[in-house]
Amino acid sequence: MQIEQTAEIHEPQSPSQGVLTGLAMVGGLGIIFIVTSLGLGAAGVLLPESNTVGIGVLLGFMLLVFAIGGWLISAQPFRHFDNIDVPAPDEHHGHDDHSHDDHSSESH
Repeated sequence: MQIEQTAEIHEPQSPSQGVLTGLAMVGGLGIIFIVTSLGLGAAGVLLPESNTVGIGVLLGFMLLVFAIGGWLISAQPFRHFDNIDVPAPDEHHGHDDHSHDDHSSESH
């Protein structure tokens, strides 16, 4: 009795659009924290003696790093890349190719 082993190649699953959108929003929130903290510090609204500007920048940077790390883990762009040696599928799939039709004999 011989057991056949078949190598199944599974197409890698892409992450859900909700996960990617959430990570993009977290990264955007991090950038907003950074810019707002630096802007309020430069405008003199936040006191230079307080650590509020530094905490805001650090919090924003941590959110941005979390979002980029989450994107790297979920999307894995280093594994899923286009092979330029393989042509892209035809954009007109499901339609008949009419490029070989003879249109010169048509009368108007």
